[in-house]
Amino acid sequence: MLWFPVMVNNIQVGTVKIVREEDFKSRGNTYRYRWEVRRQEGMDLAGQPIEATHLHGHLTHRYSDGAYVLMRKVLAAFERAEKKVT
Repeated sequence: MLWFPVMVNNIQVGTVKIVREEDFKSRGNTYRYRWEVRRQEGMDLAGQPIEATHLHGHLTHRYSDGAYVLMRKVLAAFERAEKKVT
């Protein structure tokens, strides 16, 4: 599992959680992952309110591509999911 807070300076503004849904077999295998992104309510830099958001989904990822590639995939999936609900 990957889990990390999203911080701006010393203020937590959200969290990202990524869980592999299948047992590990080999580094070269592709696995299914469930992702979840929570963004806390707040204000953007222009002073406009930001609503709390909780989005989640699934994706596949080759284990050997590493954690940073997986995080990029999750953030891209979050952006696509966010566009669908706005």
